[in-house]
Amino acid sequence: MRPRAAAGAQAKVWASPDAERPFTCPSSSWSPYPHQHDPGPFPDPLTFDPDHWEPGRAAGTRGSFLAFGDGRRECIGENFAGAELQITLATGLRT
Repeated sequence: MRPRAAAGAQAKVWASPDAERPFTCPSSSWSPYPHQHDPGPFPDPLTFDPDHWEPGRAAGTRGSFLAFGDGRRECIGENFAGAELQITLATGLRT
């Protein structure tokens, strides 16, 4: 899964420049990187932790994973990709 979206998704817009990051984002600009690395929904965003998506811990993460976008403009291939992963896994386990 890609940590960044390939196409546009919901916008997270800065109200003011962010001084806590190692880069500068002008006001009213949007970037998927800080959206994907927000420590609010993901306490340690740079660590691989599939348990982020467990039902008890997934509260507040809606719209935080942008590999396939979100909302009305969500990628139509998301369900196809999930089916392909299931088929590949089933084929691999069967052989």
